[in-house]
Amino acid sequence: MNLTITGCEVGSPGRFPIGADVSLRLNPPGARPPITIALAIVRWQHSDRFGLEFIRFEGNAKVQLEDMLNQRENSSVD
Repeated sequence: MNLTITGCEVGSPGRFPIGADVSLRLNPPGARPPITIALAIVRWQHSDRFGLEFIRFEGNAKVQLEDMLNQRENSSVD
């Protein structure tokens, strides 16, 4: 939820302490390859949601995420 180039909001029954280091893999829609965030930090949590700040991307994952977000913005304008 609320995916940006700098982070996202995650809904999960799992609980992570604020400041925890996590990694995640995003599976974009369509035939795009997965996007791997090598390091993200839990910045806030509330109930079954928590916020992540993306710190380090794997390979060209940051470019992939930027492209995906730009395409999403362009399609919502059309």
